[in-house]
Amino acid sequence: MMSTAFPSITAIDGNGIPHLVTPTPVSAIYSDSCPLHPVALTLIEWLQSTFDVDVEQTRSAAMDLINVPDDVVQTVRIVPRNPDAAPLAFVLTGFPTVHLHAGLLQDFHFPSCACDACDEDLTSTAEDLEWTVRTIVAGGYSERFSPLARPLDQVQA
Repeated sequence: MMSTAFPSITAIDGNGIPHLVTPTPVSAIYSDSCPLHPVALTLIEWLQSTFDVDVEQTRSAAMDLINVPDDVVQTVRIVPRNPDAAPLAFVLTGFPTVHLHAGLLQDFHFPSCACDACDEDLTSTAEDLEWTVRTIVAGGYSERFSPLARPLDQVQA
């Protein structure tokens, strides 16, 4: 389980940013399509209003995912105007899940498993989604990609 101790993030205007997920009854954030969709949409609105980004609402953003789900309902790609920052794609599905793609190679899934047997808690899953987005935009996630790296099938053990 991820910690809910959120990193401190400063907006472009220099002010602190309040946390978006607060202890809320599940019924207050429930949506017919997916209880996590309103949380994801709130995070998207927050990113758009707080940071210097472009927002692309295009189905092609789903192609950012390593494994594209069949039941995509909505896709939004957040593209920072800073060329040193990487895009963040939100893919909302009817399964019901929210997929988050960061940078080139990382996919996050909320909930991590949507089967009835796992029965993940909605509030903690929403907190994990917010924690992940806030950590990424605070610089807590990075990846390295080298175009000179050899494909895995060419690497000797």
